[in-house]
Amino acid sequence: MEIAAVVVTFNRLELLKECIESIRNQTYKVNEIFVINNSSNDGTLEWLNLQKDLTVITQENLGGAGGFYTGIRSAYERGYDWIWCMDDDCISGKNALAELMPFLTLNKRAIYNSLVVSKENNNKLAFGLYDSVSNKYIDRVILAKDKLLKGSANFFNGTIVPNEFIKKCGLPLKALFIRGDEYEYFLRAQNNGVEVISVSSSIIYHPSEVSFLIENNLFRYKFLYMNNIKRYYLSRNMVILKRLYRQIKQESVVKKIILDSLCIIFLERTFRNLFCLFEGVFNGIFIELKEIENKENV
Repeated sequence: MEIAAVVVTFNRLELLKECIESIRNQTYKVNEIFVINNSSNDGTLEWLNLQKDLTVITQENLGGAGGFYTGIRSAYERGYDWIWCMDDDCISGKNALAELMPFLTLNKRAIYNSLVVSKENNNKLAFGLYDSVSNKYIDRVILAKDKLLKGSANFFNGTIVPNEFIKKCGLPLKALFIRGDEYEYFLRAQNNGVEVISVSSSIIYHPSEVSFLIENNLFRYKFLYMNNIKRYYLSRNMVILKRLYRQIKQESVVKKIILDSLCIIFLERTFRNLFCLFEGVFNGIFIELKEIENKENV
């Protein structure tokens, strides 16, 4: 079984070094490591040029979406059976890939994901997951222990994709740039009847998102602190995904926009961030979908 790893990076050299070293140290070795460098200018390219065991592709900064588009396409065209995808701030547990291997032989059409654990607090999940069995959102490692979480995954953080899926469903939408491209790929899998499973015994460590959480028995809302580039693309892509996928409800998108707006006003207290949010919403409404949908045959 031929497996390639794909890592996308931009100006995070020290994190990239940790990520690559964790892939090199896997108990089950990958056949090739692709690093997609989005024109980093922090010494990343110079370091990459010294690494003889890496396949480096440097391109203009196309964001995470454009990076995984290039990386997955490159690995697919080399004929790999499975492609293991992660951002440059992921650190793979030494048995992360080995723990996925038994499942790859059982179902060669499913997409599997490692459990993404907080780098700062190993008792918590970095992003959280939905457990379809208990019908609950879980954010602690103990609640995911010894489970296969079906229909839930943190895509592009230890996500292993079969070439059968790429052949059938295409590549990530590079026009989404960042914040939403991973969810689009997840929705595309669901809409094509492809099973998505998070394997709790396979661990990836990732920095936790800085957030503000409101939670009680009836209501749960998580506001993410982010720079204006991510704020713009998050709101833009959220609207685009609503237009592309019927299962995303309009009231959920409107609710998210309102709550994010209130948090920006009362927590961040900057109208610049509010402007970026609504600029993204506006462009998401009026952009031509043909500019986005590049689900290319491969």
